[in-house]
Amino acid sequence: MSLKDFIRRTPLARSLLAAPISARRAWINYTSAKSRDVLSRLERLVVSDVTIQVDEFDGQFVLGPQSHLLHRLLAEGEYERDLVKLFLKHLDPVRDVIDVGANVGFFTVLAARSLTSGRVLAAEPTRAAFARLSHNIDLNGVEDAVIMYNGLISDKDCTSTINVVAGREEYSSMGDVVHPAVIGEKTLTETIDAKKIDTLVETHNLTPGLIKVDVEGAEGLVFEGARETLKRHRPIVISEFSRPLLEANGSSPERLAKLFDECDYDVFDAHDQFARAGHLEFSDLLAVPR
Repeated sequence: MSLKDFIRRTPLARSLLAAPISARRAWINYTSAKSRDVLSRLERLVVSDVTIQVDEFDGQFVLGPQSHLLHRLLAEGEYERDLVKLFLKHLDPVRDVIDVGANVGFFTVLAARSLTSGRVLAAEPTRAAFARLSHNIDLNGVEDAVIMYNGLISDKDCTSTINVVAGREEYSSMGDVVHPAVIGEKTLTETIDAKKIDTLVETHNLTPGLIKVDVEGAEGLVFEGARETLKRHRPIVISEFSRPLLEANGSSPERLAKLFDECDYDVFDAHDQFARAGHLEFSDLLAVPR
């Protein structure tokens, strides 16, 4: 067990180390001030999209200058490396992948390159992110392996709305936008088509082996509309999992765990198999069929 995992899993250790961890974070914030200044100037001065190489996703991607995804890549030189490893570990190259909240297509392109006979259903509701997603799929030459859906994934087939953070569409949500990174920022509302995963699986004759979800707290609606897919096809599920975001959208970690239990799944913290999913405010969920 790594020290990081021990601290994550042990309340006493987290309590005892709270002060030094806080001091370390303060030092990191201080030393990274210049980087933040550069990124702030980039956001103000760059007037068109930026194309960058992202090695862990094996592709080139167009991103908007305001995107925090771009800022993180420029500041850290990588993005979600541990999640990429987990994603590839559970990807079955002959079965389909569903990427819910595909944004600009990082995981869509990675999956499309890794599949042999499966396909990727990439679902992205916001207009700006979907336009970049379409461009990035073509840019990376994976269009033959991708089915694109410009709409919400929800618990029923209908017309719905989504609250969008312009320029930072990665934080957009069916409910209130409550992610701490964009609290207080102006949002706009887009009216959009909504479908259940169950409907899209039937429409496109999919046999999903892996579903990845990142929908800023609306996961309860996504999985409610995927019950038949979970029961019939038994895909592995990797999903963002945040108590404050779930609760802001009328759900909770406990309700999601109950839904998966009813579908005969076990649920784990994606980065620590011994920890209960939801023990941290922001983490990732791994749901595995029993």
